[in-house]
Amino acid sequence: MLHWLRNSSEEIARLYDEEGTEFDQKCFSRALSDVEKVELSARIEEERIRTEVTADMEAALKYALRFVDLRRTEREIVKYVNHALMIRYYGLQSLRNGFRRVRKGGVNWMVQPRAMSPVGTVIGMEVGDEAVWRRYITEAQAEFLQKLAQQAATDLRNGETSTYGVTREGYYVMSGARAAEISGLSCEAARKRLSRIRKKVRENKARFVPC
Repeated sequence: MLHWLRNSSEEIARLYDEEGTEFDQKCFSRALSDVEKVELSARIEEERIRTEVTADMEAALKYALRFVDLRRTEREIVKYVNHALMIRYYGLQSLRNGFRRVRKGGVNWMVQPRAMSPVGTVIGMEVGDEAVWRRYITEAQAEFLQKLAQQAATDLRNGETSTYGVTREGYYVMSGARAAEISGLSCEAARKRLSRIRKKVRENKARFVPC
């Protein structure tokens, strides 16, 4: 249809000159332009999907072939390759679509990560109001925690989560490496400081809940 409209544009313009109005012709030209933009976007999206599918399928096939046992029968080899190919392919597609892999009970699970509060993202669990958890850490630790939480809020808002881990429950959690980037400390120092804060907060978590 769009191809026909393009090829017939001169004839359509002539008909508008003879039987329509300038306003009608402008409306038609605008509508045709909008349809062309939609068609272009659809073609670009189709090409993107095709490229992604091809890349993931190729990677999955290479993975399956790398681990296949050639001592098996032809039927067993085909069955294994098909099974490994699809599992790997869907895993790659899930990762591409924002899912993350977590291990629970000795099994890998694909989850769509969710966000906690900024402080919860740093600690790895929700810990309640600041006035409560501040009682159990030092002033320096509280300042360190707040600095990390402020940046966590920005990272989560902007979707910059590649340097964050994911808890078994499927929530984002700040990594030691990201804490080091934010604080300016070495990775080891940032991890140790963050670990001490997490330990103190978790040990006193029961006290955060009001009676």
